[in-house]
Amino acid sequence: MPVIIVGGILSGQFTPTEAAAIACAYAFIVGFFIYKKLTVKDLIDSLKEGAITSAAILLIIAAAKLFGLMMSIEALPQQIAEVFMSITTNKYVFLSWWRS
Repeated sequence: MPVIIVGGILSGQFTPTEAAAIACAYAFIVGFFIYKKLTVKDLIDSLKEGAITSAAILLIIAAAKLFGLMMSIEALPQQIAEVFMSITTNKYVFLSWWRS
């Protein structure tokens, strides 16, 4: 499988995303038909676990997007910068104040 992935990418036959898909198809074929260790139940369990993991990651991404949107709407980064700049305009004084 590493030869298929690295060789395919380096030869320009496919992109890394396509290499991952081809590696998954290769693993399925080898596990299901050659070694006969992969069963339909195992495949369904694997797909369920992948769906749950993908849903969790997408939920985190959606929450981060919403957080960034709210920070932009409220102009929170600009307000924080104004507070820090109201302390002093000299960056060295600010850094020494911050450390104390």
